[in-house]
Amino acid sequence: MNGKNFLIIDIAATSGGAYAILEMQLRKACLDKANRYFFCVSKKPDMQISPNVTMIDCSKYKNWLGRIIFNIFHLKKMIRKYKIDELLSLQNEAFNVRSLKQGVYIHQVLPYSDYKFNFFKNPLLWIYKNIIGAYTKRTIKFADYVIVQSTTMKNIIAEQCNFSKTNIHIEKPIIRSINTKKCNFKNTFFYPAYPFCYKNRLLQ
Repeated sequence: MNGKNFLIIDIAATSGGAYAILEMQLRKACLDKANRYFFCVSKKPDMQISPNVTMIDCSKYKNWLGRIIFNIFHLKKMIRKYKIDELLSLQNEAFNVRSLKQGVYIHQVLPYSDYKFNFFKNPLLWIYKNIIGAYTKRTIKFADYVIVQSTTMKNIIAEQCNFSKTNIHIEKPIIRSINTKKCNFKNTFFYPAYPFCYKNRLLQ
């Protein structure tokens, strides 16, 4: 089979919006029969996989230490093994790989937000924004293109990462229908996000 070999990295996604993005990219890959796709994941989606898609179990690298080990020691081995032509990261970070075209899908807005956390009240979110977030922002320079979900994020990435808007693409999530027949509420409002304070989910 002719065509390109794509390596899709999404070891971090196991639930929520990140996992929905993985499923969306997997559905797109299954439809693109002209190319081959290799997905590095921790949790395999429960869906039919086409012959041009290969799922690689990377669950042992799911935590941050494991992901560092994967980035340093295993990523380039996979690129050589599967003769990869293009790399796409779905986990908000690019990789120090300069031998092929690379894209990064940014869906975590926390590192780019103005929201400030108190370390003693929200230590995990403080660490993610100020340490992990700072790291992921610095990696964007390795990417050839960036995918975001809105014009607002496109402008923010361009400004904060000094990244050309020409190479920032907007890809809106595909929202599948929700069955509300079993809901007993008269008025129901769905907000598809985890209940973190920075997601602006509170209603006045």
